[in-house]
Amino acid sequence: MAAIVKNNRINIRLSNDDKSLLELAAQLNKQSLSAYIYDIAMKQAELDIKKNEKIVLADKERDVLLKALDNPPLPNKALRDLFK
Repeated sequence: MAAIVKNNRINIRLSNDDKSLLELAAQLNKQSLSAYIYDIAMKQAELDIKKNEKIVLADKERDVLLKALDNPPLPNKALRDLFK
């Protein structure tokens, strides 16, 4: 298995209090500050992406969508002209 090369960098500026808080959390998790921030950021990124990949509809909205998919409207004149 090939090693993953990590050659990109992200810089952030923090207050002393914020950095101390992150350092303490990293220490409690027995991680370096960089590893801690990386792990937390990657987990949150995955959650944010999953949250935005799914659309949740109420029953009524779902029924309207399914009806439109099952019985699409006929193309109007503008659409027919577009495809000429």
